[in-house]
Amino acid sequence: MNLIAVDPGKVAGVAMLNSLGHFQSVEAPWPEAMDTIDGFLAVSRGIQVAMAVESFHITARTHRLTAQLDAPYMIGACMWAAHLRNCAFMLQAPAERLIAKKAFLKSRDWWFPTKDNHRNDAAAHLVVLALRYKVIHAPELLEEQ
Repeated sequence: MNLIAVDPGKVAGVAMLNSLGHFQSVEAPWPEAMDTIDGFLAVSRGIQVAMAVESFHITARTHRLTAQLDAPYMIGACMWAAHLRNCAFMLQAPAERLIAKKAFLKSRDWWFPTKDNHRNDAAAHLVVLALRYKVIHAPELLEEQ
């Protein structure tokens, strides 16, 4: 099973884990990040794929916090890409990624310092997705809750 996790936004984070255990992540403007996702889905043909994308909720306060709506645009693009490639799709709340601590990501060589940390947020969402699908075994994360 191949997994993709996305931290959507004007600059997005994408983390991918293939069925052989190879991890890769990027942080890029969202159209470039979508190219990365599309490429991963293309090479995953014939392999079950699941994609988790961090949710973004528009509220009365949203306009005060950010003027850019790239996150919901990217969420829609991810939903469409998942639909086209017959990929399982789910939204994950921002808080769900908090289970994957920096030390855990570093221990797996999944941590990369970046300007905005979107790459690592995507990696943390990937941990949640991998635990959900039982692709990784990390009881120490579940015990910390």
